[in-house]
Amino acid sequence: MKETSAAPKTWPIEFPPEGPAGDPVDLSRTFRAHGLTSLPPMRTVENTLEITLSTEARQRTALISTGRTGYGSVDVVGPQPGCEEGERLLAAVRYVLRLDENLSLFYEMAARAPELSWATRGAGRMIRGATVFEDVIKTFCTTNCAWSATIRMTNALVEHWVRRPPEPPRPDRGDAPSPPPKRCPGPERTSTKTSCALGTGAGTCWTWPARLWRAQ
Repeated sequence: MKETSAAPKTWPIEFPPEGPAGDPVDLSRTFRAHGLTSLPPMRTVENTLEITLSTEARQRTALISTGRTGYGSVDVVGPQPGCEEGERLLAAVRYVLRLDENLSLFYEMAARAPELSWATRGAGRMIRGATVFEDVIKTFCTTNCAWSATIRMTNALVEHWVRRPPEPPRPDRGDAPSPPPKRCPGPERTSTKTSCALGTGAGTCWTWPARLWRAQ
């Protein structure tokens, strides 16, 4: 997805899935690159990646999918984003899909090995979280535990910590859009320890962001 000076006015939009050197990106393989794409705030449904992204003012659910041959597609749930919000969403999608990663050297090496030549057709790119914080916390939740525990902890963390994007208003019910809250208060540390089943690791989830912030 190439950088643009302004976000498109009509959604969904199409983009050529390719890296900075023009190398192809197989979106279907990328969506299944690892199990973290099945953990909230992401989930995969067939050839679509659903992910909740922050645009500063609010959170939006984006749907990234395989489009017509040679293209991918990005759509959003709810109202169509404005220009500034759309630019932030597109930048976040590029980041999550790692479209800025140059894998041309990897593909050159893979092409020399017959058993790995299939990877040159767009494999090898791994989805990352929308923030470093998300990736670190998910890594923490995969350490020294069963995958079932990882699912339970991440589901609970999102349920307690993350403000869900509002559903689109339904005029038939008389709904009217309302502005999102300015702040999303997190749970108490004791709630993180018990409700999120993090045990003694709850302290890490509370202290690590502060250490990262000071390091910056």
